[in-house]
Amino acid sequence: MRKTRIVGLILAVTLGLSACAVEAAVPEPVLDKEGTAVLANENYSAFATEVVDNIAVADEAFDASLLGDRVTGPFYYERAALYDLAWIVSSVTIDPVTINTDGPALVSGTAFPRTLATFDETVKSGMAGSISFWVQSSPRANYQLWGVVDMFENPPAVELAGALETKQDGFPQVEAADYVVDPTTVATAYADYVTNGEMGEVTFNENDPFKREVERQAQTLLDALEDKGTVESTLSIPDGELVGIATDTGGLVIATAVQLDTTVTKTDDDIILRLGSLFGALYSGEADGVVEVDSSVYATYYSTIAFYIPPAGSDDPVHVLGASDMMLYSVTKPEDE
Repeated sequence: MRKTRIVGLILAVTLGLSACAVEAAVPEPVLDKEGTAVLANENYSAFATEVVDNIAVADEAFDASLLGDRVTGPFYYERAALYDLAWIVSSVTIDPVTINTDGPALVSGTAFPRTLATFDETVKSGMAGSISFWVQSSPRANYQLWGVVDMFENPPAVELAGALETKQDGFPQVEAADYVVDPTTVATAYADYVTNGEMGEVTFNENDPFKREVERQAQTLLDALEDKGTVESTLSIPDGELVGIATDTGGLVIATAVQLDTTVTKTDDDIILRLGSLFGALYSGEADGVVEVDSSVYATYYSTIAFYIPPAGSDDPVHVLGASDMMLYSVTKPEDE
């Protein structure tokens, strides 16, 4: 007779990062007030307020279609994933988005796609404010909210820079030689570091909160399986898209969407292994549902991560500035494909 084992996963709706902290410091650039503003603050405030209002309406209805056409990129996918879970599990909470709608609105430069960023000083538990990233694909296109990243404590809140108008073109028109590493290699290098546990040619501040939380989540799941299965986590960059904005230290702040794929594989053929909690809920569409592990179960999470890249000649590593909460996006099995 086969034994049945139901694993109640101790999983929150997000891969929470609020209790984590980073000890190293990064430069705190200041706004360059001498340059010509690319976007007037009142113009930014008008569309930013509209977006925040639309998000509040969508949050209330659990409906991503109400976010409007000024929301795109990882923020859209993360919010849509949150709404899907909230429909199924009543205990899932949706926190209001924290976006500074007053400015200053800091723009990467004249090159396209153009990045705009604002810093919000609202402090959450264990965090030091947030950065919102907006994109403009062409001169006639509207700015769209692309992502919101919560900044880890220590460093304290970084005032995004300056140096924007001193860059004739600005990100993405950057020279790799101006920085400690080529900015286009950072995201993939970090994904490899989190996946494999070893740094490559790009050096990051060690044991940052995002990496630690990925490891903690995998270990919690492995402990729950009690030697009846294995857990493998792989971080990747889903589309290669980067946004970025210069600092007046000569450095660069960039952000990228990331995807975490977690695979649970059953190793004991003599048991029936079922996963509960959010895995089971999202797979079955029922709050108390389960997903049976015939061979493997795949879970996909989405998040957004920001990095500070020091200027060339610096001895500092690339710094993981912050991340959005990791949202569970899908749960599938090989036989479903």
